[in-house]
Amino acid sequence: MDTFFTRVLDTSDFTPRWECGNWTDFHGWLHIGADIATALAYMAIPVVLAVLVMRRSDRSFSGIFWLFSAFIFACGMVHLVEASIFWWPVYRLSALVKVATAVVSIFTAIKLISLAPKLLQMRSPEELQRIVEQQTRTIEEQRHLLERLIHCMDDGVIAVNAKGEFILTNPGAERIIRKPITGVTPEEWSRHYGIYKSDRDELVPPEQLPLAQAIRGESVRNMEMRVMHEDTPTTVWVEATANPIVNEQGQPQGGVVVFRDITKSKADAEALQRQAEELRQANQDLDDFIHVASHDLKQPVRHLMTLSTWLREDLGEAIGEEASSDLERIQTTALRMQQLIQDLLELSRAGRSEMKWSLVDLNELLDEVLQALEVEVKEAGAVIERPRLPVVEGEARLLTQVYLNLIGNALKYRGGKTAQIELTVEEQKDHWVLGARGSG
Repeated sequence: MDTFFTRVLDTSDFTPRWECGNWTDFHGWLHIGADIATALAYMAIPVVLAVLVMRRSDRSFSGIFWLFSAFIFACGMVHLVEASIFWWPVYRLSALVKVATAVVSIFTAIKLISLAPKLLQMRSPEELQRIVEQQTRTIEEQRHLLERLIHCMDDGVIAVNAKGEFILTNPGAERIIRKPITGVTPEEWSRHYGIYKSDRDELVPPEQLPLAQAIRGESVRNMEMRVMHEDTPTTVWVEATANPIVNEQGQPQGGVVVFRDITKSKADAEALQRQAEELRQANQDLDDFIHVASHDLKQPVRHLMTLSTWLREDLGEAIGEEASSDLERIQTTALRMQQLIQDLLELSRAGRSEMKWSLVDLNELLDEVLQALEVEVKEAGAVIERPRLPVVEGEARLLTQVYLNLIGNALKYRGGKTAQIELTVEEQKDHWVLGARGSG
């Protein structure tokens, strides 16, 4: 064996195949031609496989391709050596080539067996074609659905490529802009479609348009603009949002803008602002009136208190018990009237000033209310039934006004009868309900 590898190309102990046996020319050249043709074919196949592997980007099974290439090339070498033996009896070289072919064949077979499960899962060309057709139909259906949805939108939608060429529009866009969306260059968009700034009568510079910014890779949110044309006096307010269209690498390839007509909402907002201003002015006028009225009402009340005081001083010890009680009631009523005027002034500002919440004993508050209405109650001969009332958290002057209104209305609308007034209180889950039942 030691001399085998050193004598691989030694042919001294072998004779050429032409000299072994009775070969005819036809028989010999038939073997030679078949071996050479097979060798050439076997050597061409690996070259083709190598080119395919190197040019394909999806090299999922490149390893098995290289093994097949080596195996087929080795087989070609076997046939080439076999053809040469007719003249050059290198049987030792032939054995080595066959051993190398066997080794490569075994590795190829092992690799092929390991890949068999994956290869079995591979779909046939017919199956792949059906899948591609099905996915194509699905994509087309989704595209048509998207087009229908965009077509039905009230908002305007416009998409352009990186050059500013329109690739998608919808009827809403033409309805809002009031012009057909045609092949106008980005530099002419503002002038052609009459797009003006929101704060003054100037065209929006082309580079500041939301769609132009989107083409540059920028996003725009809720930009307000106006659309005005010389042939139509109506101004259309629009609010636009734009975003770039990017590829898989995140590079901008165009832009899309969605805009809506906000003319009505702008008009409503302006009307609401006018109403708020009118309400503010009305409240100011009311404050002024109440301030003047309260001042004019307080003056006679103060005179009444002063006169009653003077009368008490003038009478001195001669004043009787009954007269003294009447004067005290006059003064108490005048004080209560003065407080009511002040409460009225504060009540007019209740909705516009901070309320002063505190714990209020409704029993004490009701005593003060009945004392203020003492004359009216006596004149009506009213009988008032009152329950035990709770202590609540609230605004004392507003609660006083509540009871003044409840009892006052019951006295006023008694229908000429003796007033029977029942005050009620009912506890709810998180509040109290105050009421009054009258005979009227």
